[in-house]
Amino acid sequence: MPIPRIVGQWNKVGLNRVTKRIAPWMPGLGVVVHRGRRSGSVYQTPVNVFAAKDGYVLALTYGPDTDWVKNVLAREAASCARADASSA
Repeated sequence: MPIPRIVGQWNKVGLNRVTKRIAPWMPGLGVVVHRGRRSGSVYQTPVNVFAAKDGYVLALTYGPDTDWVKNVLAREAASCARADASSA
């Protein structure tokens, strides 16, 4: 069950600004680096990251209708920064 959207909005303007700086070094976290689908601006979004057999699985904590998911799908490109490796 996704976290309510209002919590995501609060995190986007507040907590994510701090979390994205420490997430690459925290177990279970990483930062997705992606471009805006309309603006082309570069964004960094902290996410829950889990190791998988063929790479990583990113948790859609707020569901599939978040900006970062839409951006990644629209551009078909992103990278994920983690302390143990950076994946493209």
